[in-house]
Amino acid sequence: MRILSSSLRTTKALAVMLAEEIMRRPPNLSHATVIALQGPLGAGKTAFAGSFARAFGVRRNLPSPTFVFVRRYPLRRGRYRNLFHVDAYRVRNTTKKFLAPLGLIDDLGNPRNVFLIEWAEHLKRALPSKAVRITFRHSKHAHERIITFGK
Repeated sequence: MRILSSSLRTTKALAVMLAEEIMRRPPNLSHATVIALQGPLGAGKTAFAGSFARAFGVRRNLPSPTFVFVRRYPLRRGRYRNLFHVDAYRVRNTTKKFLAPLGLIDDLGNPRNVFLIEWAEHLKRALPSKAVRITFRHSKHAHERIITFGK
């Protein structure tokens, strides 16, 4: 599905709608729910991630974790226990071996976790095949974004 977002407000509303849909579903049985955000700088990934996290009950601002790679936010309500915000901007085409020393393999295997991964195209070989893939692209108009759900 492809959506033309005419504003930042629309992009944030899409994030909330996706978060609410995921919260209504039972957790995946075999691994964490993974939202793989892809696209160039300034296309809306971090804004989307922040609104998604707020819909899940994260009350703090969601700064980009570029320099720490991952931040964990405990969730207090619902079926999920943790939301992980990952920024793979500084990583290049890696595998699960890269994630193992960080403890993320076990976290990715826990169905009660949700992962929001910015620059997910840099981790595609390490992600579950059933990750929700969302691609953000700039439009010819400065305030518009093209958001594609799926591969």
